[in-house]
Amino acid sequence: MKTIRTIRGIVKELHALDPDCAVTENCIRQLCKDKTISARLSGNRYLIALEDVVAYFNGESQNEKNFRLY
Repeated sequence: MKTIRTIRGIVKELHALDPDCAVTENCIRQLCKDKTISARLSGNRYLIALEDVVAYFNGESQNEKNFRLY
């Protein structure tokens, strides 16, 4: 099961992993709006998987993870 957080929770988790992290709430919000990372709206809040955000910043696109060559 993935670790689901709000935008604020994602930023707190990233700063816990790396105190000098430069990622802001606005950055994560824009990634959600642009559909760069997958997120779900619950009321007026985005719910995001922490693993997806970390993968994005590690250079792994979500399409690559779901694509399998036969």
